[in-house]
Amino acid sequence: NISILGLGILSGFHICLMDEHNKVSLVKDEMIIKKKEQFGDFVSIIPYTDNTYVTLEGFRFNVSNKQMRRNLSLGVSNVIEEEEAKITVNEGVAIVIESRD
Repeated sequence: NISILGLGILSGFHICLMDEHNKVSLVKDEMIIKKKEQFGDFVSIIPYTDNTYVTLEGFRFNVSNKQMRRNLSLGVSNVIEEEEAKITVNEGVAIVIESRD
């Protein structure tokens, strides 16, 4: 199902998968999450492609052009600390999970 989100990227639309606990999106360029509008308390950024480089601003744990590797916990369960948080995917594609649990 996550792979289907790639259709949105190819078509220039932002689409997501949601249930009562999670909201899942794919991000290729940039995503802004406003703290007042976020879905849940936690945001996880997981690489979808090899060589995914991400910049995070407005989070408890910010990074600048950090390589995200598969099978590592870097990027899991971050928290927004500013009024809005910005996820910039400098290279590759990332999975963004906004989670209530």
